Amino acid sequence: QQGDLIVIEFSHRERPVVKRVAAVAGDKVEFREDALMVNGQTVRKIDPEKWRSTMVQIEHYDNIVPENNILVLGDNAENSRDSARLGLISMDQVTGKVNGVMKSGKQETGVRRSRAMIPDRSSTR
Repeated sequence: QQGDLIVIEFSHRERPVVKRVAAVAGDKVEFREDALMVNGQTVRKIDPEKWRSTMVQIEHYDNIVPENNILVLGDNAENSRDSARLGLISMDQVTGKVNGVMKSGKQETGVRRSRAMIPDRSSTR
């Protein structure tokens, strides 16, 4: 489901990679200006140029992620081999799910909520 960390095997890579699920089969994906939107919610700010080929691929399916496919994001958006470069990922390539993260944070600020796709509610208090 959206937000899960998964393990993906690629035939051209020696080691598996861990990516975050951004959209699953049946989700509506839209690209508006500099945002990736899933089911009407902004998931991440993006560079439209990096996502151009994926945009075309998704538009072919009327902006709905097709069965047996997902869209994935790397936590390092500026330098990640995720769906911006790879397009839709077949579920056949998914080999596992990450059940826990030892640490993803900065000492000064604590847990990086955006990496866990947890909304930052501090501004609403």
